[in-house]
Amino acid sequence: MFVDVVYLLLIALISLYGTQRSWLLIESLFAAPGVAPTANTSLPEDLPAVLIQLPIYDEEEVAPRLIASLARLDWPRHLLEVQVLDDSPDTSIARVVEAIADLAAEGVEVAHIRRDQRSGYKAGALAEGLARSKAPLIAIFDADFEVPCDFLKRGVAEMTDPTVAMVQARWGFRDRNKNLLTRAQARLLDGHFRIEHRVRSLAGRFFNFNGTAGLWRRQAIEDSGGWRSETVTEDLELSIRAWLGGWRFVYLDDLVAPSDLPARYRALRIQQRRWIAGTLHTLVRHLPAVLRADIPVSARTDLLLGLSGNFCSPLLVALSLWVPLVWSRRDADASGLLWADLPFFLLASVSVMLFYGRLGPSSGRGGRLLEVIAIIGLGLSLVWHNSRAVIAGMGGGLEVFDRTPKGGQPVSGGAVTVGELLFLTYLILATGVAIFGEGRWSVPLLGAMAVAGCWQVLGVLRDR
Repeated sequence: MFVDVVYLLLIALISLYGTQRSWLLIESLFAAPGVAPTANTSLPEDLPAVLIQLPIYDEEEVAPRLIASLARLDWPRHLLEVQVLDDSPDTSIARVVEAIADLAAEGVEVAHIRRDQRSGYKAGALAEGLARSKAPLIAIFDADFEVPCDFLKRGVAEMTDPTVAMVQARWGFRDRNKNLLTRAQARLLDGHFRIEHRVRSLAGRFFNFNGTAGLWRRQAIEDSGGWRSETVTEDLELSIRAWLGGWRFVYLDDLVAPSDLPARYRALRIQQRRWIAGTLHTLVRHLPAVLRADIPVSARTDLLLGLSGNFCSPLLVALSLWVPLVWSRRDADASGLLWADLPFFLLASVSVMLFYGRLGPSSGRGGRLLEVIAIIGLGLSLVWHNSRAVIAGMGGGLEVFDRTPKGGQPVSGGAVTVGELLFLTYLILATGVAIFGEGRWSVPLLGAMAVAGCWQVLGVLRDR
């Protein structure tokens, strides 16, 4: 009986997150065509000064492109201030210095701010830069992005509503068709922005600043306690404090900032570890405040499910390890129970296909179906890796901010661990046993996890 209860509980918990995704999809189908919940589309008569912060670290390959894009901004030069917050080693700033000089020659006020040590990492750099400026509005862009020429006009227009703290633009992807890995990531992030962010913005529910391609009101940052470096997801952490403080956020789906995706598995693993551990660490820190907050139950539930969504990884690991215990029970009740495996896998797959498949068509070989299958494979391949990140986040987070390698930079981390290889070996053996034994209904789930794990290992080895 205990084995059955645990088995069904694992399936129910994983299905809960799939239900949330399906509900967001339904909401998006019935949402108004608008992209923001405000009607403020006109600029104020007296344009405000804007500070643009560019936090970079050892990104000489991509940062000059970002800096050069600022010269095309449609905004009065005398109301524009740029800070290149550069924590890079001395050996990787030559091209950055040159790009800054070129931008200054265009009449833009730009400061190259360097620190002796990376105290507080990105949050520390943003806080130090903010203290050196009095601009009421602050735009933030990571090194691998470009600033759209109309970004400030669109964002500042939304800021005419004094209750709006932050405006988030959608990420675009220059390298989305570089390989199957980037195609899967691009469609995955399209769903995050074009469905999740859009629905939540229109409904007035919580969605977070994504760390880049956003515009903040200084007052909201200061009223919420400023930038903090206790977590490696300082963007999410500030977003929760500001939203719980009564500030509103706006998402603009048709304002797109081009960016780069990790084109190698090792780089993606580094990025995912930071994002997941930081998200769970932030959830742990702010869970009491979220539970006490005077917000609708639906908004609270959506927020908690959104922040805890990465629990699916350890739940899937647990399910795959637990299933053989159900096989070992050869009575009629156990045989009937195993029928849950196939419907669960099919329903989970269908919900993913519907959610991500409704987004725009693919421009690569194989079409959107291949990309959606790759999204499923990507999620399954990282369950062990992501589970370790969940545990790290729940246990106090990461002590070091490991940046995602950009462009053609070498990747020194992100290797597959011994634990992952042992888990993959288990999945392969378990799939074989299930085919010829009592667990044939588990073959689709275990087999898909095994194939996805092999894809990841091959990808990591290819990156060496």
